[in-house]
Amino acid sequence: MASQPSNLVELARLRERGCMPANRTVWIGVDRAPAKRGPSICIQSRALPDVADLWPVVGLDTIVLFDGFLTPYQVLWRLCGALLQARPNSLLLVDRDYKRTAILKRGYRG
Repeated sequence: MASQPSNLVELARLRERGCMPANRTVWIGVDRAPAKRGPSICIQSRALPDVADLWPVVGLDTIVLFDGFLTPYQVLWRLCGALLQARPNSLLLVDRDYKRTAILKRGYRG
């Protein structure tokens, strides 16, 4: 089990108290912190968290930012698999280099 990023630990503490981000969105950057307001987490590709560590994203819209030139697809595959098992409301991948997006899970808020 890899050590969790500090922002993921803080999000877990909030979720344990029954709180969630105001806009129900969390930004995850691979190897680089997202420059976004609100909850943002930087995950290192050399130390990916386990599925059990990602439980705070349950029910949240999750956006993963990565650099297409630098991030190996195996890292994205493992991270996205773990995130999908953690059951976010939606999961969106954004490639900063190639300017592409992929919706892996579309959420619904009714």
